[in-house]
Amino acid sequence: MVEVGARFKRGKYFLPELVEAGELFNSLMERYVLPGLSTRAGSRRGLVVIGTVRGDIHDIGKNLVALMLMVNRFEVVDLGVDVSPVGFVEAVKKYKSDIVGMSALLSTIMLEVRKVIDALKSSSLREKVKRMPMEGHKGVSL
Repeated sequence: MVEVGARFKRGKYFLPELVEAGELFNSLMERYVLPGLSTRAGSRRGLVVIGTVRGDIHDIGKNLVALMLMVNRFEVVDLGVDVSPVGFVEAVKKYKSDIVGMSALLSTIMLEVRKVIDALKSSSLREKVKRMPMEGHKGVSL
């Protein structure tokens, strides 16, 4: 992935190559790395519900954060992309998560992070979970 990024920066690779490399990376992680993580010895450190907020489909950053959490003995429930505030709330209730991770790459989507926080508050869950915004959430009060 580092080499793909370097080639993109030099103008040797373009968006289709980035997307293809990302999909290949995800496939390899799911097939070879993640199964080994689920059998790691040691106690679980917590459960994280993670997703990309509604209106955004970028997931590379979210996937990397999820991987780092798993490597460090967190159980991760990945909700995927374009997740509504209600989707986050339902997942927090269902899995009794300790942490909620919200990813949003686009600055136009930052208000969706606020909507997730408000939905957690309306459901009396805001103080029960740690909120973990990812990727450029300046100005969003958690």
